[in-house]
Amino acid sequence: MADTLHLRCRSGTWYYVRRVPKLLVPIIGKEFIKHSLNTKDKAQAKKLRPLEDMRADAQFVAAENQLAQLSSPQIAIKTPSLDELIKRFAFNLRHIRRL
Repeated sequence: MADTLHLRCRSGTWYYVRRVPKLLVPIIGKEFIKHSLNTKDKAQAKKLRPLEDMRADAQFVAAENQLAQLSSPQIAIKTPSLDELIKRFAFNLRHIRRL
């Protein structure tokens, strides 16, 4: 993973920036998810990134489900199970601890 994947520093403050998949832009209403991490410390921003990634992923899954309902009731998009989400969270915690 790139050192600053999904992170941008602007005027000394770190921001989380992630492109919304093109298919989901009409549902989410914007091309990028962008918000301040309220820190000027790069290390702190890197620690916050996994949580922000999980939030963005959850937003994308919700938008995919909404799109599937709008498109056709026969289309089913796999949503992560609770076990999958816990595994992702545990992986992200291990990643944070290595920083």
